[in-house]
Amino acid sequence: MTFAATSTAPDFSRSAVTWLLADPPSYGRFTLDALLTVTGAHAETYALGAQVFAGNVYSSGELFKDPPFGFSAAFGGARFRIFRDAVRADAVHDTEGSIARAFSKVEQHFVRRPCRVLAPEALAERPLISSNGLTARIRIHAGGATRPQELEFPVRHINVNPATRAFQVETGPLLLDWGHEAEVTGRLRRAFVMFNSLGSAEFLVDADRPSVPGRGWSLRTKIACEITLLEAAG
Repeated sequence: MTFAATSTAPDFSRSAVTWLLADPPSYGRFTLDALLTVTGAHAETYALGAQVFAGNVYSSGELFKDPPFGFSAAFGGARFRIFRDAVRADAVHDTEGSIARAFSKVEQHFVRRPCRVLAPEALAERPLISSNGLTARIRIHAGGATRPQELEFPVRHINVNPATRAFQVETGPLLLDWGHEAEVTGRLRRAFVMFNSLGSAEFLVDADRPSVPGRGWSLRTKIACEITLLEAAG
């Protein structure tokens, strides 16, 4: 599997993942927060669904779970991971496994659109640029706890100083492939990212699972990488 062409970027406003549960039959549709493409022996593209709180679906009583916990799902072509984040009380566990065994069907709908590379200098010259369609692509080569991978995600917040031409992106959540090389499962981790150059990024990575209240987002790491800022063309 090769990295995506630089002439396109995901249109996250029109992309989604839909699952079909078997019992009871129920469809769930998630808009996307990020895409992750891992290359090498276990090449795969994963989509991270939007973060929500878990609910008692179709209930005639209370709709929020009690105790409440956060919920988000990541889907590849064959495997999935559901992240559950405890807010209070006991720890909660993630679910991970084969899509074919857990769901009747999972459909990924990725829409890509033409884009152009946006240089940091252009940000300084046009600080009021529309954020519609502004995305980032991070390419990480093998090293340490990471395998070769490409992260694509919307830029939700960016700072620009027109006088000094400095910029800083602060955004997330996104997906990261993180862990020991021998691990095939359990490597998907969520992260938030900040960067103010195109050669490295600082990640705040979610804690080891299961989720325990107060212990989330416990790992901070800086990784050398190749960063591209992209804006929708036209």
